[in-house]
Formats: sequence, C-alpha cells, structure tokens
Amino acid sequence: MTAKTADKLKSDGWKVAETTGFLTLIGPLWERLKDGALELALITEDKHHNRRGSCRAA
Repeated sequence: MTAKTADKLKSDGWKVAETTGFLTLIGPLWERLKDGALELALITEDKHHNRRGSCRAA
C-alpha cells in the first residue's frame, strides 16, 4: 500500500486496527465507525490472491 492510499483512508475516517496473530501478517486491517456501525477494510495486494488469482470476502 502506498502512503497516498493510507492518507486517503485516514482522511475518510479510517484508522489501523490493533491486531494480533494472523491478521498482523496480512494487514494492516482498517476500521471506522460509520452511522454507528463498525466497518472493516483490508486493502488487498498480489500477496492476498489465491491460486486462481482472486481474493474474496466472506
């Protein structure tokens, strides 16, 4: 992730979530409260793709 991307996320109210274990390997994981609901985001990169070249959220 570029610094420009991180700056954009921060300006939109996102902050890096404190994580442990596996999430520290794939992250950073981003979080924000919007309209009282917690939103989570992971900016995917090539390292996140499976053998078929995709990355899906559950």
